[in-house]
Amino acid sequence: MSQDGLGALLPPADEAGLYLVPVKDVGPLSRAAAALRIPCLHVDLRDCVTKADFLDRLSAALGLPARVGRNWDALADALGDLRDPGAPGLVLLLSNSERMRTGSGAEFQTAMEVLEGASAEWAARGSPLWVFVALPPGEYDRAG
Repeated sequence: MSQDGLGALLPPADEAGLYLVPVKDVGPLSRAAAALRIPCLHVDLRDCVTKADFLDRLSAALGLPARVGRNWDALADALGDLRDPGAPGLVLLLSNSERMRTGSGAEFQTAMEVLEGASAEWAARGSPLWVFVALPPGEYDRAG
């Protein structure tokens, strides 16, 4: 597939935000980001159930400071600090979130709100932040 074809998988920069995608799209989205030279981080949330689990996993993947460990506000601040005005943006691919979504749905919702807020903040400063939450086929079909 050409770079143009791969690039078409990502929403335009001005539409960056949080998206639910089928798990089969994780590989193509990762390749699209690479083709466009956009940093892409895959965050495997397998076995994450609690807020602490999520924050630990995301902080480790993003190389965030320890202060982010247990606080949504600190995560939001750290995500804002990650924005690099010279970079073409950032793609976050979140997979295997089933246990947290079913076991700690309210915490997962808060996490998604923090990520959406970070995406909006990045956009306001001219950088796209795309967040893709990969869902298994049956769940994705029901969510769509």
